Amino acid sequence: MNPWKRRQVTKEMAGTYRLLCQALDEKGVAEIMGKVERLLQTRHMASSAIEGFNVTLRSYLYVRKSVNQDFPSAKTPPVLA
Repeated sequence: MNPWKRRQVTKEMAGTYRLLCQALDEKGVAEIMGKVERLLQTRHMASSAIEGFNVTLRSYLYVRKSVNQDFPSAKTPPVLA
């Protein structure tokens, strides 16, 4: 996440927490925040299979890009001698 987006998300989270504190008592806020913390702790990282796929795809796209740059454009008419 880029720094500008992170700053915006942080402001939104702080504002949401403030509104939550105004709307609920301390026990209600603690209960909701506990649920949020448990959800954040259960997030999973990308599996190694997905990471392997991305590495393979990245190398394929790199080769394809370099091959496409080496060949003349299909729009260029052939030169007849």
